[in-house]
Amino acid sequence: MSELENFERLKFFREELKYEYTLLSNRLGLFITSQSFLVSAFAALSASMRYPATVWMIGSVAMLGITISILIRIPIQLSHVSLKKWLALERKLLTADDLLSESVFGERDAPCSYDDNEAGQSMSFSKVVPVVFIIMWAVLILGTAVRVALNHYKASQF
Repeated sequence: MSELENFERLKFFREELKYEYTLLSNRLGLFITSQSFLVSAFAALSASMRYPATVWMIGSVAMLGITISILIRIPIQLSHVSLKKWLALERKLLTADDLLSESVFGERDAPCSYDDNEAGQSMSFSKVVPVVFIIMWAVLILGTAVRVALNHYKASQF
């Protein structure tokens, strides 16, 4: 293949990577926005637990938060798979074409010295955030259950 053809392939790979990173970023942004609205609703409902129906609404909001956190993990994992695929194709192209590698990195051995774990670490936030929200919702549900039990216990004492 000619150098120009390899350059066009590299350009295509970079555009695909950019698209996948943007898609992952949008998914995370929407996820975190939805969780912030749910946390606000949870806090508002928790502040007014005078009515028995409020407890069920609090539980529903928390379960919705957990459900969204579980469901978002699939698209995030698919984005990671796609990103790894495009990064591998880019790496393969750059290691096969020394002149292209030199023109991109300024040296011929740069793609071989680049560690895939560095790219994976930059995406680790997107893997961890849904798990953090699942744990947070579980703690909030547990705290609410304890609070309701304590209120019920205090009410039965009088």
